[in-house]
Amino acid sequence: MSVLPFRVEPAATPGEALLEYELPSDGRVRLTARAGERRTGGYRIAVTGITRRGTVLTVACEIHEPAGTALVTQVLTSPAQTVSVAEALVRGVRHAVLVDGSGAELARINA
Repeated sequence: MSVLPFRVEPAATPGEALLEYELPSDGRVRLTARAGERRTGGYRIAVTGITRRGTVLTVACEIHEPAGTALVTQVLTSPAQTVSVAEALVRGVRHAVLVDGSGAELARINA
């Protein structure tokens, strides 16, 4: 297993899927992790690491919820974060998996 360096992109790619793999652009592959639709503001998702084992890329994330006493907006939100990895590091990857902090699988896609 190898740990891959990644770069947080300035804006998340819009979409519905919990994990999205974008084909190489400018020598980088973009991965967007999403927490799904939430009924209030105050949620966020953060990619904490990316590893590769053979043809499987694992994207680890943490989903942060607002504190129980926090004042939040009453609006539908879809927290997301887009990161990128050098294309050369992910050549040959066939599957990408999104896992949470406990290691539970949230999504699996074919890359």
